[in-house]
Amino acid sequence: MSRSPIAARLLVPALVALTLAGCAVRRPPSPESTRQLRVAAVRRVVDQPALSPAVWSPDGRRFAYAAAGGVYVVVPEQPPQPIAPARVPTELAWSARLDLLAVVDGGAVWVMRPDGAGRHRLDLPGFA
Repeated sequence: MSRSPIAARLLVPALVALTLAGCAVRRPPSPESTRQLRVAAVRRVVDQPALSPAVWSPDGRRFAYAAAGGVYVVVPEQPPQPIAPARVPTELAWSARLDLLAVVDGGAVWVMRPDGAGRHRLDLPGFA
């Protein structure tokens, strides 16, 4: 059974319209403009080189970093507070819910509170 050319011309656009009706185009939010950001002053926060990246706490009020002497927590406008010894610290991370700091030091993972209390090693198989 053959269809008329008019029916074919009407059927194809209708099928395309039905197919596209089920699709949703989602665009990611556009990045905020940085034109209004200005650096007012640059100030050195610590005087020693860090061995790990600095990581901000989940509440954004302090950050932690590791240097040759150990692990430090810094509240802006205050001197760094040493909280734990470290030999070769390479990575730090905060736990948002538990207010704990994890430190990878010499292939081992250590967990402690931001003041250094409760410091203990996690027993993991192998090298972290």
